[in-house]
Amino acid sequence: MKEIRVRWRRGQFDPEGREVTGSLWHPDTPINREIAERMVRAGEEVYGEGSHWIEERVA
Repeated sequence: MKEIRVRWRRGQFDPEGREVTGSLWHPDTPINREIAERMVRAGEEVYGEGSHWIEERVA
């Protein structure tokens, strides 16, 4: 099964100093893909081109 998640780089850090860069993995279904693509577009509108992307893996 293929999974996707939205990744980003915005300079946010958790309490231990690690950069917060992504979301949870979800099955790569048409609706999840559409939601992820919308999240990427919205993130790039706010933080700039290349700030958000979709990552894929086989699980």
